[in-house]
Amino acid sequence: WRERAIAALDARALAGNARRAEALALLKDSWSGRASVDSVGYRITRAFMYAVYDLCYDGANGELARIDPKASMAAVSARWPVVLARLLDQQPAAWLPPQYASWQALELAALDRVIADLTRDGQPLSQATWGQRNTAASAHPFAAVVPLLGKFLKVAPDLLPGDQHMPRVAGPAFGQSERMTVSPGHEAQGIFNMPGGQSGHPLSPYFLDGRADWLTGRAAPLLPGPAQHTLTFVQ
Repeated sequence: WRERAIAALDARALAGNARRAEALALLKDSWSGRASVDSVGYRITRAFMYAVYDLCYDGANGELARIDPKASMAAVSARWPVVLARLLDQQPAAWLPPQYASWQALELAALDRVIADLTRDGQPLSQATWGQRNTAASAHPFAAVVPLLGKFLKVAPDLLPGDQHMPRVAGPAFGQSERMTVSPGHEAQGIFNMPGGQSGHPLSPYFLDGRADWLTGRAAPLLPGPAQHTLTFVQ
């Protein structure tokens, strides 16, 4: 999708359009090949894909919504990005929405929509990082049950690398609750991450002691290691 966006921004599309020129530079320079928190290129690329979807399926989704408000082409099949990619490769005239003179015109309309959306609040496009979009605030389950204790049971929002459908699954409202890699017979070499800690008590020093490893992807050992504390139950 990044290559498609770059290809659409040819010399003719860039003529006299500083916003598109900036987007092109960011697509080329702010790109690590990963959904990293500091990448503007990844955020533009992802938003471009969804904008193309909106423009291509606007009519079909409107018809589906009349039947069922929750229905959409994306709900029909999660493989819609593959279908769209093939359409952009083949560029069949019969599939081009009539308001666009060419498939490139549709792609440029999608890019213009992305640029306008990412700069809507006056923020420079260069600051529209993926981490700014992929932000999650975690909380203890009791935070919703006892609102007065919410400030003690929540953590500050974190900028998360990763996205859906990739090795590091992470989003504002979803993510891996644990990450574990271990080979049978080699447990001592296994690694483990969890977004919280070993204790669910907010006053415990172990309440969030594993969170930093989970956020950064730092490998923590699966096995507990030597005992440091002993809990004794006395009847």
